[in-house]
Amino acid sequence: MLIQGRAIAAGGPAEIYAVDLHEFKARLLEQRLERFGVPGVHALIGDARDIAAIPGIPEPGTADVAFVDAPCSGLGTLRRHPEKRWRVVPADIDALGGLGLELLAQAASLVRPGGVVVYSTCTVARRENAEVVEAFLASELGGEFRVEALGDAVPEAWRRFITAEGYFSSFPVSGAPDGHFAARLVRDVRA
Repeated sequence: MLIQGRAIAAGGPAEIYAVDLHEFKARLLEQRLERFGVPGVHALIGDARDIAAIPGIPEPGTADVAFVDAPCSGLGTLRRHPEKRWRVVPADIDALGGLGLELLAQAASLVRPGGVVVYSTCTVARRENAEVVEAFLASELGGEFRVEALGDAVPEAWRRFITAEGYFSSFPVSGAPDGHFAARLVRDVRA
């Protein structure tokens, strides 16, 4: 909803397309948005690994921003959910990293030249985070994107979590947020 607020502050509305695989989650989102009077959000149902097959999705190369909140192992929340350490196995992390890469590539296909895609997780597993972004950037479509450092987008106290690559990568330590990862990628205007 931050995007919606920025668009309105700039003098115009925003059209937001939220995609979920599960119909009940999309309907719940619609109900909450209606209750709070949030306009311009379209809750769509479909598999984001095949974004073009989702009815109502914008045309490829037309979106200003795409945000991927990728399904992940949740290992960044161990402080609050210590039982996760017994539920996650290496094969899960590999599979989730592969899924994250598929979702990132599909979302990136929607972004216009000069547009932004943000990839985010709540895990500390490099395979689900930096390796996903690196694999995407090494792909044909990913070659049209560059990392834009996130230092200006986080509170000053959290800037210590900005990596050399420009990603946000926090760890669940005292006085810090849970373990999160985010990368901001901008599509080359020559694309």
